[in-house]
Amino acid sequence: MLHIVCTVLDWLGAGLTWITSREDLAAWVQAIGTLIAIAVAIAVPWWQHAKELDNRKVETRLKARSLAIAIYPALAGIRDTLRRVNHNLQQLQGQQISPAQLREAIPALIVVVPSVLNGSVHQIYLLGDEPASAVQALVGRVDRYNLELERIRDRIAANQSPHSAMAINSVSEAIEAFEGMAEEAIAAVAPIHDGKLPT
Repeated sequence: MLHIVCTVLDWLGAGLTWITSREDLAAWVQAIGTLIAIAVAIAVPWWQHAKELDNRKVETRLKARSLAIAIYPALAGIRDTLRRVNHNLQQLQGQQISPAQLREAIPALIVVVPSVLNGSVHQIYLLGDEPASAVQALVGRVDRYNLELERIRDRIAANQSPHSAMAINSVSEAIEAFEGMAEEAIAAVAPIHDGKLPT
């Protein structure tokens, strides 16, 4: 055992003698140290940037999920309202109603976009292309539909009454068209709501 210790000490002594006898060794050590410093100077900021990007992606996905959780009930509410309005329209379609009766029926045909959805429109992009497009299309369509109801009401008030049956059919067609849009928006947001976040 003593022999092994002596051999190791001899090697260390020989190594130290070799190192101290080399005049250019300091330059080599300095060059290698400089290369290591450059590598660290490049790697650390790159790693920090990559970590920051990962953190942003996680934050965006969590914001998207929070948004989906907030607006999902609102989308379901719009869908349910559309079904109720469609039911009301079907009852009106079989009747002969006067313009005044139509004007009285209009408030029951209005589809209100819940405030949580209206207040989140500027963040819808967080959901990703498909869900955001579906939700934006639905909200835009609801707004246009409600404007059309206002025009019908205004024409009735100005005694420029539209033919009631034609107005009801027009509104009914609009409701049927965007009842499907509501289902598409719900289907697009549901995976995010359920935790299947966009990457």
